[in-house]
This record gives sequence, C-alpha cells and structure tokens, in this order.
Amino acid sequence: MFSKPISVAADLGDSPALRPGEMRFVDPILPKLPAGTYKLVVSQSLKATTPDASDDVDIPAQTKTQTFVADGPRFSLNSDEVAHRFPPANAQGVFATALPRRTRRLRPRPGWPAAR
Repeated sequence: MFSKPISVAADLGDSPALRPGEMRFVDPILPKLPAGTYKLVVSQSLKATTPDASDDVDIPAQTKTQTFVADGPRFSLNSDEVAHRFPPANAQGVFATALPRRTRRLRPRPGWPAAR
C-alpha cells in the first residue's frame, strides 16, 4: 500500500494534439500504479458559518473506504513460441510508421499432423 498520494495519469509530455483520423503509438507508457490490492479512504468534514459567526455548525466527518485491485500483466509469450518479430530485437532504424508485430511458432497439436 502507498502511504503518500500518487498520480495515475499518463504523461505524454509536449505531444501535439491529434487531428481527426490520426492515431499515436506511444511506447512505453508504464503504469504508475503497480499491481496489487489498494484501499482508498476518503474523508470529508464541513463547517457551516453565518456572517456574524453566531450559529456556526460543525458537521461530523464522513469517511468512506473502498478496496480495489490493480491487475498486472495478463499474458506473455515464451521466447520459444515466437517465430518472427518486427522490428527485430536490437534493430536500429526508423520504425515510426511500422506497426510492431509477433508471429507465433505453430506447435503440433495431438491428433494433427506436424507441419513440414
């Protein structure tokens, strides 16, 4: 659990606004909230005052607590399951217009003939 407030907003820096029909691939935006179980506690207290301060009223604090879970990664591929990747690992070049992709290696399934 965190003991201080944290910001969970993604920081895209000075990125220009997108026009209709455009998209932006951002790599990586890492979440600022690590996976785990958290408890959110919100407290509010009010004090009602009149102009002459003769009828000041303190309203008791209201506190609400909510527990939530931030999930971590949901899937992964073992390196032996990847047949091809683009861009290649440690590649240098201009890949701003290329969509990264992975091709999985096919494994024979029981009852299916193996590919040759």
